[in-house]
Amino acid sequence: MFATLTALTLRRLFLSSLTTATIHLRVLGSTSVAGRALSAALSGASSDVSQVSAFRLPSEIDLQHAARGMLAKSDGAQEAQAYGARKTHFLNYAKHLGLYNRHATLDPVVLTRLLTSFVTGNLLGFSLQSRHTLYEKKYYVKASTISNYLQSINKYYEVELKLGKIWHRDDSSEASRLLRVYNSFEDVARRRARVPDKVLAKVVQLARHADPDSFEMAMYRWIIMAVKGGFRIQEYAQDSHTGKPKVYVLPRLDDRGNNIEALRCFQVNDFIFYTHDDIALSVLPGGGRPLIAKCGTRFRYQKNHQNGQIIKHGRVPEFPAYDFVDLAMGAVDTARRLGQGDEDPLAVYARGDQKLFVTGDDITSYIRMVTRLVFPDISETQLALLSSHSLRVTACVLLHEEGKDGSYIKLRLRWLSDCYTIYLRNSEIIVAQHDEALKPFYARLSEIIAAAGVDCDVDNSRVVVDPSVEIDDDEDVEFEDGVQPLFY
Repeated sequence: MFATLTALTLRRLFLSSLTTATIHLRVLGSTSVAGRALSAALSGASSDVSQVSAFRLPSEIDLQHAARGMLAKSDGAQEAQAYGARKTHFLNYAKHLGLYNRHATLDPVVLTRLLTSFVTGNLLGFSLQSRHTLYEKKYYVKASTISNYLQSINKYYEVELKLGKIWHRDDSSEASRLLRVYNSFEDVARRRARVPDKVLAKVVQLARHADPDSFEMAMYRWIIMAVKGGFRIQEYAQDSHTGKPKVYVLPRLDDRGNNIEALRCFQVNDFIFYTHDDIALSVLPGGGRPLIAKCGTRFRYQKNHQNGQIIKHGRVPEFPAYDFVDLAMGAVDTARRLGQGDEDPLAVYARGDQKLFVTGDDITSYIRMVTRLVFPDISETQLALLSSHSLRVTACVLLHEEGKDGSYIKLRLRWLSDCYTIYLRNSEIIVAQHDEALKPFYARLSEIIAAAGVDCDVDNSRVVVDPSVEIDDDEDVEFEDGVQPLFY
């Protein structure tokens, strides 16, 4: 009896394994030589196999086709495909610039035009994926991806044109400098997040009863003003609390033949106050301040070279704690009380009898300290995403969440390029909009399931997924002539 049961059990296990193998092999696909070989082996393993559905062996033509595919893949067919796509993408740029008939050259003038335009266009979203839509849609790629494109272009010039490399990663060309700048920017952006609303509210709360010239009051003023104005840290803060303030050395000489130095941060007189009639006041009056309607922030020297630009901010009387004009007047009053002249740094505070500059480390450490108060269990990794630069990130995200378009964000926050978009991908509004956008899709799936009566509790224990199956996620997928992309 025991022997009979054992035999029956083994037989069932064997048949079960064959059925599982059948499903497994079907997952692998009809061109899998290994799968077909295993099928053939299993089909002759026992006389009991006759009770299992027969496997269909592939034809010789199918086997030869599969062999060619395997060999092609191992011989670098994918690399060749990517190379061809990148080359065509580059030549599209050459044709667009009217340089197609002149691109096979080492002329630095032609190559500078080509490479700079190619890099800039890809950074703006006219990348290889965009090519598949005839450049009607933008697909943004990383600077490192564009570097990979250029490596293929080097290969084209070396191997096909016999001219040698035309691009070097570390050279001083405009193309390389652009890529280095964007690489650095992407790296910073990956390590920066917006400041949570609860943290900003806590910053205001902590300064409610603080001395007007204190550290807490300075942090409150400059954090809230930076969130509104999108200030870069060098525009108001120093690297150290004392000593000589940071300066820009201008390419101009004074009467003694020395280079002229200009203060890097806001001077006291860079905050300009206006009446309701938009008349600028020469000095901030001690009284009659309700007559002041706006504050203009003057950026004498900027990273984007838009020097002398003045951005005005109005009042929000319904939210006095966040009123930019009131905060700005408070900052100027503190500077004056601490002895700062018109051309001295504006962002200062008092610690005892000592006057100190606001520093970038002050802002970063204070934001993180307050964040820990609000979120005691926050991880070190997430906390590290918050820094002084997070205030500019927050300014950008807040405008976008309120429906302001790219041109408005760039105008008010003084961006010349579209690089600010890297901060927007995970904003609360975008996440909510994404969820909302997919609700019709979820509804369709639910309707399909309801109509078909699909049993969600179906037993899928026999479905075997082969982890060795390689999935090609290369963004440089190329399509044969006449074949339209399905997912682009």
